[in-house]
Amino acid sequence: MTAMDAYEQATLASLLFYVENILLSGDKSIILPPLRASLDSKYNTIECASELRSYYKSRPEMRSYTLETELPRADYVVLVNDAEGKTQELTTTQEIQEYFASKGDKNDLDETEDIILRASNQSLLADILAALTGSDKLIRMQHFVTGVAAKCQFSIDLRMDECNNRGVTVTSTLLVSMPSGDFERSDARLNLANIHVRAQFHPSSAPEDHDQVRYEILSLEPLLSLSSDAHLLVKASKSLAKDLKELERINADVPEEKTQEEEDSARRDSHFKQVVLHSDNHTISHTIDASKKGICCALKKANMLQRAMLDAATQTKARYQHAKEEKVMLKQAMLDAAIETKARYQNVREETNILTQVMFGVAIETKAKHQHVSLW
Repeated sequence: MTAMDAYEQATLASLLFYVENILLSGDKSIILPPLRASLDSKYNTIECASELRSYYKSRPEMRSYTLETELPRADYVVLVNDAEGKTQELTTTQEIQEYFASKGDKNDLDETEDIILRASNQSLLADILAALTGSDKLIRMQHFVTGVAAKCQFSIDLRMDECNNRGVTVTSTLLVSMPSGDFERSDARLNLANIHVRAQFHPSSAPEDHDQVRYEILSLEPLLSLSSDAHLLVKASKSLAKDLKELERINADVPEEKTQEEEDSARRDSHFKQVVLHSDNHTISHTIDASKKGICCALKKANMLQRAMLDAATQTKARYQHAKEEKVMLKQAMLDAAIETKARYQNVREETNILTQVMFGVAIETKAKHQHVSLW
């Protein structure tokens, strides 16, 4: 094995720390408590559930996607009431499709049932996948790590009862992997861990009720062992270092001033919902491994855009500075005029005082002369 340069060594150290402390520690991972707390505070809320309902309400095509695309490739259980009001369990693709086909061309479902059906696919995992992805989270894009739904089990409850708690629950296994560095295969991935998650969505059935959503991280299952698989990580880190060097080379002329991305501005990424989560594992892996040129091109365009924005900002700053200087000049002119006016007023006041004193002196002198004449 060839010697590693300093950059490759640093990349390997970063990757080993991530794998050993975040993934291989399993349920004792230091990242799980803050992630679970973040899910509770940011995602398991009435507001998020309401946004989720609005999302599916505006996308009627998701209903056919569930029945025609997702249903044949995932495990589904649908609970409904039979003619006598008893619970009927539908488990096969055929009987589930026949049940909804029996509703007629318009599929005579109320709004709540329709929303549930539209949400009963992998798009329901978009929020939790977004919550797990970040530079300091479980799925780290700086290492080209991805999390793909490898297994999904859906339970759809459409029963009408006194609880009226209709909704959908999906339990899923997210496969965490990264490019293996095996250049003989463009789609070769190194599997790192499985993240077992659950999402529950209960749209309200009455105006006085609230929509409810709950996301959970059930467990973290490591798929590597440092004692036996360290050589695989070394190989992957070399490939990663090569890719990162290329990205840094392209990004070298980016101005230092960067705006911080607002992480909470978009809870629901349409890329996850409409592209990533609707693809299979092979397609995801192949797309990520084969898209480096696209990433480079995107970075170039981003750099051009950022430079244009910086130029515009510089021009705006210059105009503002010019306006500010003009304002200062105007303020100084007004101040000078005020000082001059005050000086003139002071001069007039002094002249008035002198004139008053002269007139007063004349008056006294006139009065004295008048008194002197009177004595005679």
